[in-house]
Amino acid sequence: MYWRSWGVADSGSGTMAYASPYDASSQRCYGAGAHVFDLAWQWKGSVAWLHTLLSPSAPTISIDGSWAGAFTSGGPMGTTVASEKSIDCRWTAPHLHQYSTAAGWFANTEVYPPAPSGGTGYNLSAFGNWQNRTTWTN
Repeated sequence: MYWRSWGVADSGSGTMAYASPYDASSQRCYGAGAHVFDLAWQWKGSVAWLHTLLSPSAPTISIDGSWAGAFTSGGPMGTTVASEKSIDCRWTAPHLHQYSTAAGWFANTEVYPPAPSGGTGYNLSAFGNWQNRTTWTN
């Protein structure tokens, strides 16, 4: 699972926010999360993915934007898991759930298109392929 975001600035381009990874696991289910901060490192809320193990090397991500729109991928946040922490967290196939507590920050809960034939990813420049987007400004 990778962080993917799409951001727009009023003018210019550059870093708009930061996403710092954290372990979002509960007693029953694994989870990987990212705390979202503005440029002054003020906490804006969190984004999390359930049924996912946080990667030990998950980076703090600079979330970029520009007046024309900018896509970012900061590397692996985690991987979906084949077994959960508890029998009370049952599922039958690899999947994840995404949610957000950040005001003005939205998680894309649509079904993502499959990877291109022979590829391992898909077109991140398409408008609908973001994982997270924000409507707040600094």
